[in-house]
Amino acid sequence: MDPININNASAEELLNAHAHLWNHMYSYLNSMALRCAIQLGISDAIHKQGKAMTLSELAIALSIPPNKAPCISRIMRLLFHSNFFSKRTSSSGEEAFDLTIHSQLLLKDHPLSVAPFALLALDPIVIEPTFHFGSWSQNEEEYKLESPFQMTHKRSVWEYAKLNLSLTSYSMKPWQVMLNLL
Repeated sequence: MDPININNASAEELLNAHAHLWNHMYSYLNSMALRCAIQLGISDAIHKQGKAMTLSELAIALSIPPNKAPCISRIMRLLFHSNFFSKRTSSSGEEAFDLTIHSQLLLKDHPLSVAPFALLALDPIVIEPTFHFGSWSQNEEEYKLESPFQMTHKRSVWEYAKLNLSLTSYSMKPWQVMLNLL
């Protein structure tokens, strides 16, 4: 199969290829917005209010300093587009965000909460090894190690979990579950 000659690609093909690449390059922002929402307790604040909340109400409920309040708007828009929150216009004409089934699974006290697992999956300890996929795969010496996690942290994920039960500040449940599997 001959490679596609980029110079002969249509403008639409080239635009779609660029959009595809840009979406992949920045898709990590969706995960980080999710992590931020859990850390800030956005779902819990809306649940406690019992109705959709405007950005200004959220900023107050979450104790966000006024100079950082515009960041909540960006985070909420990302989370809205990922279907974590619904959006409507409040009686005052402002955007108001409400819970969806997805964001209800982020409530700290909900029996089906996946928030601790999401924080574990998005913890820098877990993410950092992904930066080493390429070097681990190509380096013969590093290849002898069982995983990029072991390459990064000098021990297996199970050994690391045993030594570092305080890995996530939100809840130790995921690590305790992992250790019970040993």
